[in-house]
Amino acid sequence: MLTWYSYPVFLRLIIWTMYRLCPDTPYYSDWRSTLRFTLDHPRRVYTNLFPSTPSWWLLATLVILNGIDWLAFEVLNFGNPIVTSIPPGSRVLDGLFQALAVRSGGFYIVPISSLRIGTQVLYVLMMYISVYPVVITMRNSNVYEERSLGIYAGDSAEKEKKIDLELGAIGRLRRTMTAGFKPAFQTRSYFVRQQIRGQLT
Repeated sequence: MLTWYSYPVFLRLIIWTMYRLCPDTPYYSDWRSTLRFTLDHPRRVYTNLFPSTPSWWLLATLVILNGIDWLAFEVLNFGNPIVTSIPPGSRVLDGLFQALAVRSGGFYIVPISSLRIGTQVLYVLMMYISVYPVVITMRNSNVYEERSLGIYAGDSAEKEKKIDLELGAIGRLRRTMTAGFKPAFQTRSYFVRQQIRGQLT
C-alpha cells in the first residue's frame, strides 16, 4: 500500500521540486514551461500523476491508514507475549515497519499468525481497501475517458431516450435498472460518493 499510494505523491513532489529549483532564466525557460505544464495538466502527461488537491488527499489517506495499522499493532497486541518480549523502543519501530510493509511487500517482524485476531482482521480489511483511494482519484481526475466512466454531462434526455428506443427490450431493461439515476450529474463529489458506495456494497 505504501508504494501504491506514495508513488503519485512523491512523483508530483519531485516534479514540483525540480520546477522550484530550476532557475528562471531564458536558458531554462523550456524546462520550466514543461514542468509547469506537467503540474497544471498532470493527467494529460501521465496516468499516475494527479493534481495538487488529490495528491494531498492521497498523502492524508496514506498517513491515516498506516497510522491506524501502527496504532492497532501497538494497542491490540497489548499483553501478547511475542510482542511484549520486544523492547519498548524497538516495538514502536517494529510496529511502524510492519504497518508500512506487511501489505505491500509481505515483510514482517512478528509472524502474522502470532498477532491477535483483531490485528489480523484489520490487516485483511486494509488489504482490501488499500487500492481504492488511488483508483477513485484516477477515475475522478480522468480527462479523456469520461464517457467510459459513465459521465454523460453533455447528453440530453432526448438523446438517451432515442438510444433506448433503438435498443428495444434492452433499452427498456436499461431504463428500469437505472431508474432514479441522473446521467447528467455535474459534480465530481457525486462520482466519488458513487465509487465509495459501490465498494461498501
